Amino acid sequence: MKIIDGHCHLASTRYIPAGFFEDVAANITRKMTAYGERISLEKILQMLIMQHNDHNGDKLIAEMDSASINSTVLLIPDFSSAMLMPLPQTEINKAHYHVTKKHPGRFYVFPGVNPMRGKAALDEFIEAIENYGFHGLKLYPPCGYSPSDKCLYPFYEYCRDKSLPVLLHTGPTVQSLNLTLMPPSLICSAARDFPEVNFILAHGAVAYVEEAIELARNWRNIYIDTGGISGAIIPGKWQEQLLSVLLSGIEDKIIFGSDWPVTRMSGGLKHLVEGITSDNAIIEQISPAALNAFFSGNIIRLIERG
Repeated sequence: MKIIDGHCHLASTRYIPAGFFEDVAANITRKMTAYGERISLEKILQMLIMQHNDHNGDKLIAEMDSASINSTVLLIPDFSSAMLMPLPQTEINKAHYHVTKKHPGRFYVFPGVNPMRGKAALDEFIEAIENYGFHGLKLYPPCGYSPSDKCLYPFYEYCRDKSLPVLLHTGPTVQSLNLTLMPPSLICSAARDFPEVNFILAHGAVAYVEEAIELARNWRNIYIDTGGISGAIIPGKWQEQLLSVLLSGIEDKIIFGSDWPVTRMSGGLKHLVEGITSDNAIIEQISPAALNAFFSGNIIRLIERG
């Protein structure tokens, strides 16, 4: 069975702001403290930094191979409207291009943008698509914009013309960002105005699940992914959550995603894939055709439209 990971990131401090790591460490520390664990924020932060030293994707490739994952969608978030980025987005895009050259045939790339920069950001996005052969658009709305904001419409027009999918973060994030911009339903105006553009609700099988499923069920151009499901749900229960999503009547709209490197904290890619393919309830109730669509067919249909 062909497997494509539709939601992944390079584990590198070169592409993620220091402020984001600090906020994630604070979130983890609060959660562990609530569960009665005693651990310092500094230790959690150090652990996160140490885990983000895979600048060229070599460790990711090794994990993909161990999990029999054929290829992966690398998402490049642009936090620059809310945080200081370690490098200009153009340099980050170029670095990801070199990773694709080092590991040919293994990666698709969705570059991120800060749409509030207007034409300059649009020009950079077009350059990444046309010069590097990247494959879609990545958005992080909690950085300060609605995914239906008119500042994004020039990007959607280009994606429409080039048959590029758009993936947008939905659900919880760090507390320093705008938490009112997390709900999936914020995409509805853009999805109505751009019916030819396919929108993927990242983490749609994890957060705002009922809302995300309802949108995917009723909007022809809205999809969801499973990014982060093995780490966000109570251990031992995430397969039940996934099964309920797979049985929701939208088998042509669900995309397998790990949210690596976050997945490393809940066992890694092999643990995630084997947790699905060896689960008796999933194997007994989901047809082979539906599993194939989930693991690769749905995302490849969106990427290869053009």
